[in-house]
Amino acid sequence: MKKFIRLLSPLAVLFFLSWPGSTAVNQTGIAILRLAPLLKGLKPEEKGTISILIANVEDMYGLEFHMSFDPNILQVEDAAPTREGVQIVSTDIWEDGFVAVNHVDNILGRIDFAATRLNPSPPLSGDVAVATITFRALHTGISEVSIESAVLSTRQAVEIPFTAQNGRISVNPAGQAPEVVTVPKGEGSFETIEKRGLVILAGISILVFLISLGVFIYALRQRR
Repeated sequence: MKKFIRLLSPLAVLFFLSWPGSTAVNQTGIAILRLAPLLKGLKPEEKGTISILIANVEDMYGLEFHMSFDPNILQVEDAAPTREGVQIVSTDIWEDGFVAVNHVDNILGRIDFAATRLNPSPPLSGDVAVATITFRALHTGISEVSIESAVLSTRQAVEIPFTAQNGRISVNPAGQAPEVVTVPKGEGSFETIEKRGLVILAGISILVFLISLGVFIYALRQRR
């Protein structure tokens, strides 16, 4: 019986670690840079606001991001009409800091933003809204709102690993949001909305369990 328990225990741990939704899987420590909401619908000439969020971040002191959108479908509303150029809204977390770059190009469809906290302000952890963007719908169509590149850093200028999740805005007479959001593939990004990730994890979990079960049966037979 003791040999059976010693053999079964590692398999049970392996199965638990691979099971979707378990504590071990969810505590990855990876921050998520995303739009909220991911999917939005607007009517022509209607305005709508999205937030730029960083979830599950630890000790963030500064960030920089570069985004793109389709300027034939959307335009960014200027958050500071009295200042030169077009800008988005920086949230209150930067009041104790410095916004180095805040620029929108409505011709090319590009948003550039960079900001940092300043001493003695503490770093940011948890879920943080870093900026908001108000779009005005021009013409019917679907525009990707993509995070082209970004850098998150600590006070010591150490880069913080993260995954990026893009969004999509649909402009149509009903103001209906698109049903699916597609984001770039590759390291540090999601393929689609969270459901696909859950399906992949479930498949991996079943595969690992079957392999573990086969190893267990083979080892048990060897001990007979």
